[in-house]
Amino acid sequence: MAITGIPPYSHATPIECSVRCACGRRYLIFNPGAQSIGDAEGRARERAAEMHCSFINSARAPFKLCACGACLDFSPGESYEMVM
Repeated sequence: MAITGIPPYSHATPIECSVRCACGRRYLIFNPGAQSIGDAEGRARERAAEMHCSFINSARAPFKLCACGACLDFSPGESYEMVM
């Protein structure tokens, strides 16, 4: 008997993602649009502090200028990219 109704993992929007700018600065992006349980944002903030990286809530700050001057696109979607 096959399990049905579970979407393929490759199509799931991640709740958080670690991204590195070309200059090496690291960001932890939290996607509040993904399915989450409990205080997912709080746990993501803690993980960002542990990783010594900047925390970004993609719903509140979809774009950010990195210290190097690169414009980073954190808008919710399949992938995150730098906009030059």
